[in-house]
Amino acid sequence: MLHWKQLEIHIDKNLAEPLGDLLTGLGALAITLVDAEDHPIFEPDLGETPYWEKMILLALFAEEDNPSLQLNTAAKILNLNPLPTYQVKLLKEKDWQNQWKKFLKPRCYANKLWVVPTGCQPPVLEAQQKMIQINPGLAFGTGSHPTTSLCLQWLAEHLKPQQTVIDYGCGSGILAIAALALGAEQVYAIDHDDQALAATLENAKLNHVDKKKLAILKHANSINTRVDIIVANILLQPLIELLPVFDKLSQKNTGKVIFSGVLSAQEQQLKDKMLAFFQYVNSQTEKNWILLEGMHV
Repeated sequence: MLHWKQLEIHIDKNLAEPLGDLLTGLGALAITLVDAEDHPIFEPDLGETPYWEKMILLALFAEEDNPSLQLNTAAKILNLNPLPTYQVKLLKEKDWQNQWKKFLKPRCYANKLWVVPTGCQPPVLEAQQKMIQINPGLAFGTGSHPTTSLCLQWLAEHLKPQQTVIDYGCGSGILAIAALALGAEQVYAIDHDDQALAATLENAKLNHVDKKKLAILKHANSINTRVDIIVANILLQPLIELLPVFDKLSQKNTGKVIFSGVLSAQEQQLKDKMLAFFQYVNSQTEKNWILLEGMHV
């Protein structure tokens, strides 16, 4: 019988979005916000996102996850000391997947790439459009999180046919599969998590990916060539630690690096570190998250 873990955290309203976004990036399958003190919210002003002053954030995780560890990681990033009051509950089997699948919808990027969660009605494609399908039941990312969305938008706008790509921290494989759909010649999908590699393989099969064009790897040390684009949608500290690796794998002078998984408040810290290896090109923001583009020097 399947079980799930629910992380219940008591927070103030100013933490609702950043903490919820971070926990989603760290593997939460669903985030729910509820009133902690039974205070009603009346009709908000136009454009306002209303929150209660005191809230409970409920984050759903797979049984094998460690929600306390995920919360500690998020707290360090947000400089929360002490930790907010929380508890972890084990939930019995329930049809959670179908509950959160119904909130997912197909989305188009740059009028070129449709990302369609399985179970959704595929769109009618225009001549220039491609479509990939991603299984939400495999978690790890379906394009709905801002960091993944930023990367998909960048790939749809900038990737050129025949380019080579590394998707570092591939998760569901969504960025690797999207790159191939957009015309990449060769893609390397890398993740240290065996479940992520399995999810990438299943999504690759779902999209009938050419096996010769997609290498699914646990480490980057088996890649003996430089690539045109490295996309890394991971957290700040791993990005900083991996900069020398990205430097060795990026095409000299022309190679692009696309970093995401970073909060807007962390942009300058990442930019300062990357300048030893890459020239800063541009950054884009969605909600509290950024995408940072650099070029090999």
